[in-house]
Amino acid sequence: MTRAAIILLVLALAAPPLAAAAAAATDAVDDDGGGHRPPIHLCGGVVQGRFARNSSYEANLRHVAATLPAMVANGSSPSNRSSCVGILAGGRPDQISASAFCCNSSAPAYSDCGACVAMAFRYARWLCGYSRRAMVDLGACRVGYHDVERMEREMRAVSAVRRE
Repeated sequence: MTRAAIILLVLALAAPPLAAAAAAATDAVDDDGGGHRPPIHLCGGVVQGRFARNSSYEANLRHVAATLPAMVANGSSPSNRSSCVGILAGGRPDQISASAFCCNSSAPAYSDCGACVAMAFRYARWLCGYSRRAMVDLGACRVGYHDVERMEREMRAVSAVRRE
């Protein structure tokens, strides 16, 4: 069995616990605005690791959490609430790449794209703790962030496995 197949197998085995953990949280709105569903989320794995409290990574993450909602709100309008933005924050080795996306949703609770993104960041911090990688999907918006340097290492490792 190749390393790539082993990695895919491990990811497949990890998916059910992630789904069960997502079911524990509430308050995300269905895309049609008709009810609540748990936020969908993924947290970083072993390669991405964790960051320390009050570290420069956490400071960069706070900057992203404060900046990204305003950026995505400025990119959307009432007639077209779809917006996607990305940002890099900090310097290596604690540089963060983050993105946010708001879809054209009729959900009244998330008519404000910036507010949805801010809430998704709060969920990411709550659900993923001190993970250097997180993604949260609230239906009306999506937020993700990761450690740039560690992601590059992870991609090089995957590339090396594919060459074998």
